[in-house]
Amino acid sequence: MSAGQPLIVAIERTDPVVVITAAGELDAATVGRLDSAIDEVIREHEHHLVLDVGGVSFVDSTGITALISGLRRLNRSRRRLALACTTGKPVGRALALTGLDHTFECHATVQDAVDTLSGAPLIGR
Repeated sequence: MSAGQPLIVAIERTDPVVVITAAGELDAATVGRLDSAIDEVIREHEHHLVLDVGGVSFVDSTGITALISGLRRLNRSRRRLALACTTGKPVGRALALTGLDHTFECHATVQDAVDTLSGAPLIGR
């Protein structure tokens, strides 16, 4: 467990997408929770994924690596990942600083991300 806020991860199926909400610190001590949640979505659902990281209070390089890994795993299963975060939040700042904000589909709100992915076809179709 991290010294700060533990990472809380919740999965919510909101047809036609799945939403994972993460809150707390996303670091080496907690990243396994997010990885497990993404794996569960890939295994148990056939929908695109919205990852709400607006409640993440801290992210380190391990957390960013987990986001990239999750994106790749979802893409291999022909699904898209959209992040709900703003540049004023820790994940948004980290993505902007690393240039990864152009790699991820970033939306200001969960609803914007859900609306974007709702009618989206699987990758490659």
